[in-house]
Amino acid sequence: MQKIALLAATATTLTLLAVAPGSAQGVAPRPLAITVAPGVNPGPGAFRPVVGRRGAEHAANMVGLADVDDVDLDDSVWTVTGTDLRDRDMTVIVDARSGRILKARYD
Repeated sequence: MQKIALLAATATTLTLLAVAPGSAQGVAPRPLAITVAPGVNPGPGAFRPVVGRRGAEHAANMVGLADVDDVDLDDSVWTVTGTDLRDRDMTVIVDARSGRILKARYD
């Protein structure tokens, strides 16, 4: 009887150890910051940014822009201008489709 209980306990332990790593692989980290608007097809020839104004501002904040002065959309890129924490003028260019930082420079 004790052998059966020991075998059952061992089998249960091995089963739990085999399942635990597989279930942890399904966990994906959340992306950092930029929120993406749901994909809506505005029609042929019309460009609608996937990353909105607030997403572009947030992306610019992530690279050091502290105070945003202006945000403009032109040719599928956001241009975010403002100052950093040391009060230096800064411009950040953000891709409106992906939210990727294309360029960050001090003016």
